Amino acid sequence: MKLSLIRLNTLGIFVAISAIIFLVYANGLNTPFQSDDERHIQHSPTIKTPSYFANSHNIRNRHITGLSFALNYQWGQENPFGYHLFNILIHICSTFLVFFIARLTIENGTSWGKAAAKQIALITTLLFGLHPIQTETVTYISGRPGGLAGLFYFLSLLLFILASLKDCKVPRFNPYLLSLASFSIAVLGYALSIMNQTYNSVPPPNEIMGILPLMIILSYLFFILASLKDFKVLCRRFTLYLLSLISFAMAVLGKEIAVTLPVMIIVYDLCLIKGPQWISFRTRLMYYLCLPALAIAIFLFAPNMLRFMDTLDSGNFLKKINLTLGLVQLDLLKHPLNLFLFPINLTFEYDFLTRVSWPSLLTSIAIVLLCVFLAFKKFYIKNSLLTFCLLWFPLTIAPTNSFMERTHLFSERNMHIPLFGLCLFLAVMLFLICKTQKHSAVWGTCVLLFICSTFSIMVVKRNQAYASPSSLWADTFKKSPNKLSVGKTLSIHYLMEEDYASAIKPLKALLELNPNLYDVHQNLGIAHKSLGMFAEAEKNFKEAIRIEPKNPASHFNLASLYGNLGKFVWASQEFEKA
Repeated sequence: MKLSLIRLNTLGIFVAISAIIFLVYANGLNTPFQSDDERHIQHSPTIKTPSYFANSHNIRNRHITGLSFALNYQWGQENPFGYHLFNILIHICSTFLVFFIARLTIENGTSWGKAAAKQIALITTLLFGLHPIQTETVTYISGRPGGLAGLFYFLSLLLFILASLKDCKVPRFNPYLLSLASFSIAVLGYALSIMNQTYNSVPPPNEIMGILPLMIILSYLFFILASLKDFKVLCRRFTLYLLSLISFAMAVLGKEIAVTLPVMIIVYDLCLIKGPQWISFRTRLMYYLCLPALAIAIFLFAPNMLRFMDTLDSGNFLKKINLTLGLVQLDLLKHPLNLFLFPINLTFEYDFLTRVSWPSLLTSIAIVLLCVFLAFKKFYIKNSLLTFCLLWFPLTIAPTNSFMERTHLFSERNMHIPLFGLCLFLAVMLFLICKTQKHSAVWGTCVLLFICSTFSIMVVKRNQAYASPSSLWADTFKKSPNKLSVGKTLSIHYLMEEDYASAIKPLKALLELNPNLYDVHQNLGIAHKSLGMFAEAEKNFKEAIRIEPKNPASHFNLASLYGNLGKFVWASQEFEKA
């Protein structure tokens, strides 16, 4: 398949894709804060002090995400525009990284050649960048953790791929200067620690004591390697591996879902790193041995992060394991796959059953077994790239959709990283189909343009749901009408916006689901009272009191209603009860 767009150089492709992504998300730039945005931005004291994030003792999970919010706050205070623009830029950068990963993977992991690599990479990039399921990660400001983790996740994988190629390209460094710099840092750090202990009678911080031996070892390592003939190549490779590890740490500090990266790199290694264009496994082993060192560094520099995640408390970890939930999540794997192929009825919160449906579960198990069979029996022998794609999705979505209890069984914002494997798989399948057909260039271009146009229109339309809090929750309640929390949230937003007439419909719908919701009766009474429907309001307040007689708010609202009606004796009685 030869697409006319492939003839563009890489820079032209990037400019075109950046413009397209920006345009389709442009109508979301001025949407207000939604849902958790208030907690993360408006009510967060830490983002108002960027220095908080410079202290290693304050490092906790999603530290990089918090830092990005702090920078946004410094640049634009509580103006949502800057936060939305930052999210779009993150998504554009991640899309570029996906292009490079796909291109290098096809070019060096298959025998299809550079032309095919560029074609498949372009298709993958367009699918990833324009897929409507990405809107929650991009348009929803609090969806940033997934996008930021994905950015560093893909960057780390790309750096690993570059370092593992024999033709390793990275700026050269003078080995003796690196050795001298490392030794100087060690001496300076030691001198500062001695001065601190002498004048302040304070022991050297753990960070200093941890970094001194590391700098000395690096100094010695660079000095020894400087005498080697192939040092320049080794230095480049070492730099890329080191940057990959740093990027991995940044991804984990963006969102915890990035912990799957080492597993995916091993899968990539087993499936695709074959042939003379790759370095030997003995050399790649250097990267894998550094992973435990990274874990030790986290213990030294950011112990609070692990405590916050309850990783050190095995008792809490075991209590969170729910095997029944694991079966439910296994059954739900069909849903994100369905949304990938047919991204319709996207919603902010889904309403799934929390009990096992055995017919549906058995169908899901059959699908999983079929995928495993194809991945290891068919694809791995003939085309291990497809095996890698099939394994990518379940492994990367596992942290958010497994046997660990979560507030929501599934959220679209958790699909940002898993989406890459699905997009690459579909791009490869389209390429293989068109490769065997006549007039493949025409048909391939038409199919790709149709998909991208449809996705773009759906993204623009989906962004419209974020125009206001009430519009977002109205769309959610329309698609999840049986979820009580959604209906309550929608009605509260209507009441806050003083749109009392609109609040009545979801409140009545909630009472049809459960007539014993005292807070719903109370809110319905407030809506009726504000609209001058006093008889209905009195009825609602009395029903709320019947359900929760000790709740003072219901008595107070009824007393206020009696006061408006001039029934002061009754109002006084209700005030006393309140």
